[in-house]
Amino acid sequence: MHHHRFFQDWTITPAAQAFIEQKGGAIHIPMNLSVGCCIHLDAPPEIEVGPPRPQDPAAYERFEKDGVTIYQDKRFDCGHPLTIDLSRGLLRAKLAVKGWRLA
Repeated sequence: MHHHRFFQDWTITPAAQAFIEQKGGAIHIPMNLSVGCCIHLDAPPEIEVGPPRPQDPAAYERFEKDGVTIYQDKRFDCGHPLTIDLSRGLLRAKLAVKGWRLA
């Protein structure tokens, strides 16, 4: 069985970790495939707080990192480490991916 090096090498900053814990301790990372299959993914994935929607559990792999439960889209594959950080916007804080680049 070929085990794909699936589990993305995530680092979670302390600020992001505290934010996720306040919101229940789980995040999910969907793929941005809304633009069709021929467009290269050049935008970083949106990280959403909480588990994925119940109608879409099969598309996610679940694992733990630094006490956070991460549900990652099975199609997500990035060949280098990424960091989940807290980005404080004017209206609300949100999670952001740092280190995203196209391979």
